[in-house]
Amino acid sequence: MNLLITLIVMVITNVIFYRWYTSELTKELKKIEDRVDKKLLILIRKNH
Repeated sequence: MNLLITLIVMVITNVIFYRWYTSELTKELKKIEDRVDKKLLILIRKNH
């Protein structure tokens, strides 16, 4: 019985952590993409 409760708690915390982690990761990726886009735009303008 005790083992089952522990397992359920672990699963729930893992799911919550995973959701939080992926959302933070996507935010960071968006920031990086924005920076890269700006650099690319600047490069393209300089070349033209």
